[in-house]
This record gives sequence, structure tokens and C-alpha cells, in this order.
Amino acid sequence: MSATFDARRDPVFSARIDALRLFAILLTVVFHLQPTPSSPLARGLGDGWLLTKLYADSFLMPSGLMLFTTLTAYLQLSRATPRPYLMLVRQWARRLLVPLVAFSLPVVLVVLALQVGGHFEGFHGHQLVPFHALAFVDALVGLTRHPINVPLYFLKDVFLLLLISPGVAWLTRRTGPLLLVVVVAVDCLGLPAPIFQTWTLPTGFALGAWLEQRRDLLAVVDRRGPLFLLLAGAVASGLVFTLFLGAGPERFTPPAWLEAANRLAGAPACWWLTRFLVGPPLARAVRWLQTYGFPIFTMHAMCMAVLWTGFNATHHAPGSALFWVYWLATVPVGVAAPVAVALVAERVTPRAWAFMLGQSGAPAARATSPRSASAPD
Repeated sequence: MSATFDARRDPVFSARIDALRLFAILLTVVFHLQPTPSSPLARGLGDGWLLTKLYADSFLMPSGLMLFTTLTAYLQLSRATPRPYLMLVRQWARRLLVPLVAFSLPVVLVVLALQVGGHFEGFHGHQLVPFHALAFVDALVGLTRHPINVPLYFLKDVFLLLLISPGVAWLTRRTGPLLLVVVVAVDCLGLPAPIFQTWTLPTGFALGAWLEQRRDLLAVVDRRGPLFLLLAGAVASGLVFTLFLGAGPERFTPPAWLEAANRLAGAPACWWLTRFLVGPPLARAVRWLQTYGFPIFTMHAMCMAVLWTGFNATHHAPGSALFWVYWLATVPVGVAAPVAVALVAERVTPRAWAFMLGQSGAPAARATSPRSASAPD
């Protein structure tokens, strides 16, 4: 791609990117709906529920998570006017690490207080009592595993990817898709990621770097969108039935190569579907919800965890009438509750809210915009 192209300055292209970001966030919310297929609590829900949940977790959702970093790489590397590296590092730290700490700290403190009272032992693999500083930091930012506010591992991993983005850009300009092929191959082999939680985000970043050089491929996707959607559905179906028909303790652990293929197959379909989000009748609602995409991303998991904990406290069995009320209401609440918090915070404490979103000193309206309040472009 020509170095003069800047995706931010193309209004149509920019709108598609913002819509894709929101789409990926909403897919992530659906993924975090409990219980998981592997949970013992899910055994009495029947095959219909199991297939529904497996499809919700497999069709497009893994691609949505990967596309977060695809967008980040694409936008960062397509800047028409490159900025000094150290200035960018400061910007990345403010927009990623500040929200990581700001949205993790309240959750960690609540879990710490609960564990002092003898509850939530080993919550998400984190044991904070007795207190150790390293365990506290691990729960806060995810040094050795996911942080307690699980989705926020994304912010740390994206920061690390951006630190190496000049090298990624240099390699991609000289080798074309070779870097992407290598990362995908490693992902397919199921090898551990040395400094990242998984290979999903590095794969997306390498894909974004290559697409920045080959923007023409997005036009091909737009022309052949239905075929890519069918391909994504076929691969996801293969993954779902591999899990559904499996047996034994590893039933819900599919082959690494099949997971990688599913993520890549769904990426073009996700891009093609955004064309329906930027036109009538959805455009106005989508633009409004985009404003609160980052608060939804950072807070939805804990809102949904509270609902799941509350349901379990009622001692109603999965499959009861109350369970289905919980199950159908949780995703809407997981979206609506963060939006409500954002609406209140940007009016009551606009500067503090802007700081939490990584926009220190920014007006509240700007701080919750889809561009400035998401992963840095």
C-alpha cells in the first residue's frame, strides 16, 4: 500500500473499521456468557443448548478477538505521517496501560476483600490471601496468566505488540506475507507464546501488517463476501462437531490447527458483515453504541460475573426457569451496565473518567469516542 494512505482520512473506510471494532467487542461479550460448555453445571442443559453455545463461541467470535489487533496494526502502520517512536510509546502507555490498571484495580481490591473473608478462593487462578506483592501485580495486569478482569490481558498484549511494530512493519515490507505464515504455522502447532497469553493476538497483528501492504484484498472480500461467510460457517461447523462429538477429559480442547483455521476463516466474513452496520437501518444505533465500545469491553466480564454469581447463590439448577431468565438477560445487561456507568461517569467526574480511559485531560465526549477510547490506532 502506498505510504500516503491513512485509513483515518477515508470516512467510509474509517466507518467500516469502527463498526468492525464494535462487532468484535459484542462477539466477545457473547463469548463470556456462562456457563462454559466444559463446566459441570452445563451437563444438564441438553444437546440443544450445547450446540447453541458451541456455535456462539466458535462462529466468528474467535476471529473478532483476533481482529482487535488486526485493526491496531493496520491503523498504526498506515499512518501517512510517522511519529517519533518514543512519543508513540508514551501514547501507547497512556491509552493501554493506564486503562489496564484503572479498570483492574477496583476488581482486584474487591476480590482481595472477599478472599480475606474466605470467599472466592483462587478466583480465575489468583490467590491474594496471604498477601504477596507479586501475586497482587499478577492479578492486576496478568504477568503469568490472565488478570482477574480477564479481557484486559488484551491491553497488555497489544502494548507489547506495538512496541515491536516497527520491526513487524520492516519485515512485512520486505517479505510480504511470510511473517504471517510463520506466526500462523506456530499457532497451528500449538506452541506456547513466550510473552503473550496466546498466539491469537500476534496472528491478528501480523495479518493487519500484511493487509496494510495489500489493501486491495479488502475489496476482494467485499466482492466475494457471501462465499467467505459460507467458508467461515463451514469451518466453524467442523470445529463445533469436533467438540460436540468428542469424549473424555479433553473433549472441549480442539486441535490447535483447527482453532487457528477457524479464526482466519472468520476474519474476512467479519469485515464483509460490517457493510450492513454502516448503512440504514442500523447505522445510527451503531454509531451511538460505538461511543461506549471501550467501557463495554473493559467492564462487561465483571458485570456478567456478578450475574452468574448471583444466579448460583439462588441454588437454582441450570435448566430451571430462572436459569433461562439469567441466560437471556446477561448479554444485554453486560452491554447496558457499562454504558450506564459511562453515561454517569462522563457527566459526574468527566476528568477522572477521561483519565481511566487513557485520555488524560480530554473532555469526556472525546474520551468515550470510538477512536480515542479504544486500542490506539
